Amino acid sequence: MWYWLHGYDFERPEQGNVMVGHSRVLDPDLRSAEKTRLMARRLLVKATYRLRRKGYYATVLTFSVRTVNDQKWSDQVTIPAAQDPFTFLQHLDDLWDNMMRHANRNLRFKKVAVLLQGLKTPAELTHDLFDTTQPETIKKIQKREALASALDKLQTRYQKETVWLGIVPKTLSGHVGTKIAFSRVPDREEFWN
Repeated sequence: MWYWLHGYDFERPEQGNVMVGHSRVLDPDLRSAEKTRLMARRLLVKATYRLRRKGYYATVLTFSVRTVNDQKWSDQVTIPAAQDPFTFLQHLDDLWDNMMRHANRNLRFKKVAVLLQGLKTPAELTHDLFDTTQPETIKKIQKREALASALDKLQTRYQKETVWLGIVPKTLSGHVGTKIAFSRVPDREEFWN
């Protein structure tokens, strides 16, 4: 940093993506437990779309919230590499249920975040030598991936999200659109959902 500030120019090593995620400070009317859960699900669907568009699979899902009293809760789960939203939504629901088992039911949330980590390219995927996955499970995974691919094709064709998974929370601005982040500039396609 010092060298850059003093006019020295040198090449920075290329850095790949280490995570894909979204977070949001909630509007006052979206701070109930159910509306926060819906927002977390919506953010996760957006993150999985970006994950697929970049050609990655993720092996870790991290979910965190902050309450209006500044209490924080975070948990993560490690899973076999996936990129479809249905797999991650299932695990997000499990993380949410775990949090709510230990929390006051009347909590009001201020912020919610989801992160997909442990990113791998298709070439980096390795299968378990002792994998005992049943044929039904393999078929289910293939169906989820095919459905995610169909959703992506619709979104690309119409340059907007035409099919939603679940209920989309209504915000003060009217949508859960893409924002310019502090650490990156979103791709044009991210504004479609």
